[in-house]
Amino acid sequence: MHVRCFAHTINLTAKGVLRPFEAGKTQPSEPDENESREDMDELASELRDLEENGAQERDDNEGFVDVLNEMSAGERATWQNEVTPVKSALYKTRKISFKIIHSTTGLLPRWREQVSDTEFADQVLPRDVATRWNSTYDMLAAFLRMKEPVVKFLDRASYGLSALALNDNEWDAIQGLVAVLKVSDFLFLSLTLLTYNP
Repeated sequence: MHVRCFAHTINLTAKGVLRPFEAGKTQPSEPDENESREDMDELASELRDLEENGAQERDDNEGFVDVLNEMSAGERATWQNEVTPVKSALYKTRKISFKIIHSTTGLLPRWREQVSDTEFADQVLPRDVATRWNSTYDMLAAFLRMKEPVVKFLDRASYGLSALALNDNEWDAIQGLVAVLKVSDFLFLSLTLLTYNP
């Protein structure tokens, strides 16, 4: 019998919470050439992260019930409509983080300038990575902490990010996800402290 460590179980639970809100493979519109190039850059970055962190045991979905498959078509359509702000908030925060982090001569210096006179000087918006536990929580919590500079930064049309501006429903979705994921972050940190500081 295989028994997972408790921290791994917590991580799988957090991923299970997020799974229904992940964007599907199809995008609402055809991506342009620049967006396709950015997606390829993003994929290459994630592959580098995987190589740097070594091979990680594949997470299986054993024990998780796929609630969506048990819904009727009408219930599924209603649910999809209601979770749109959550899906778009996750999509936009990931895109914003990626664009800033990987635009070292364009957006990143402008971001640093935007936050230079704030308590967030020298901080960037982290991007979540599948192989780093709680990184989605870290990313969303950073967006909430830095909401004011993020809103100002996205409002500048010259930066080309205005299409990714987060609306009130999306900010509410981020706040809700942070509240839920904070529990797994707390448990994971507590277990880490207990494990390495007996």
